[in-house]
Amino acid sequence: MKEFTLSRQVAAKPLDEWRSVWIELMGSEVRYVQGRRWRHRVLEAGAPGKPPLLLLHGIGAHAECWARNLTALGEHFHVVAADMVFHGYSGKNGWEPDRWVELLADGVVDLLDALGWDDAYVQGESLGGHVTFNVGIRFPERLRKIVLNTGLPRLRFPGQPPPSTRGGGTSNLSELSQRSVVDPTFESLRPRMEWLVAKPERMSEEMIGIRLKLYRDPEINASIRRIFGIDSQWPHIAVYPAEQAAEFAPETLVLWTEHNPDKSWDEARKTAEVLPNAQYHVIADAGHWPQWEKPELHDAILVEWFLGDEKELTSSRGRVARGTKEFHHEQDLDLRRRPQRPFPRLHPGQHRRGVRRSRLAPPPGAPTAPIPGSSGGVTPCAASACSHPTSSRPRASVRSSAASVDMST
Repeated sequence: MKEFTLSRQVAAKPLDEWRSVWIELMGSEVRYVQGRRWRHRVLEAGAPGKPPLLLLHGIGAHAECWARNLTALGEHFHVVAADMVFHGYSGKNGWEPDRWVELLADGVVDLLDALGWDDAYVQGESLGGHVTFNVGIRFPERLRKIVLNTGLPRLRFPGQPPPSTRGGGTSNLSELSQRSVVDPTFESLRPRMEWLVAKPERMSEEMIGIRLKLYRDPEINASIRRIFGIDSQWPHIAVYPAEQAAEFAPETLVLWTEHNPDKSWDEARKTAEVLPNAQYHVIADAGHWPQWEKPELHDAILVEWFLGDEKELTSSRGRVARGTKEFHHEQDLDLRRRPQRPFPRLHPGQHRRGVRRSRLAPPPGAPTAPIPGSSGGVTPCAASACSHPTSSRPRASVRSSAASVDMST
């Protein structure tokens, strides 16, 4: 497997110079998008017509985990960070503990449809990586390139014991997570949030307060209790045969960190090497949230990985972000956007590359209505009042068994 390296070094400001979450998000939009099955809360930046990018958070989390990245990425992408279904203020209907990761993947496709995006670049962090992989297995035509950020699928290798049926690995994450949900206080949430970063002081009190606000909401708390198996059975996560992962189609960057508390790179590499179109990059001096701890470096990696030959990379003198293991020149990464070729207007259900895209089947008994005619922007439609047709293209099968949820966020 090839290592992905940036063509330039990246300038970074000290972490203590990052301001309030909502100051950093100024210039972005908070809104709700009504899909066919779920209502989605999203943070959004960048103009329509730029390359579409979707950011997916980890378990028990929310869209604000991308606060330090959204507006910067919006200079190059039309970027959306969403509360995944069953999380935050997005829809929570239709919970099934035996196939909840598949439902999260369905939620991604539901959101792509509602946004009018034929396909998109997608980054999934931790649990979001599991979900992104599931989308790639079942709906590969909906993904361009992807990034799996500190989250990989669980694989079953021939002749070896199956993966553990308990999430959380050897860390105390399961205990920290359950405690923060059962008794949501600032004191119970602090160690849970500090678990995400390489050094405790890197987690801001404001981010802890945001999660506290969410976990004290009765509806959100009830949903998170189901996710962590507090009042019922543990939800299950798919385990894929290694030979199925070896056929995974989307180009994949496995983005790992030096101090990931859930799984070291040596442990993760075996899984990553199975993916046929994968490269990897390990960020130094970061824990489970590299997008928060090394935001400039994280963003530069995404822009160069996703857009690569579509961007003109030039350099200028500046401070170096000590976030990678290679340091050659003190140069900034200046990413200047070239004009993008506009996508042609699509007929309902038509795929940009000439293939009908997969759509989710409507819930049983739901009425049907045509897809809105425009592929740009959002035309909300109430789930109870309309439904989109399914694709005539057969859906890829998912051969999986079940194991308990990976507790990382």
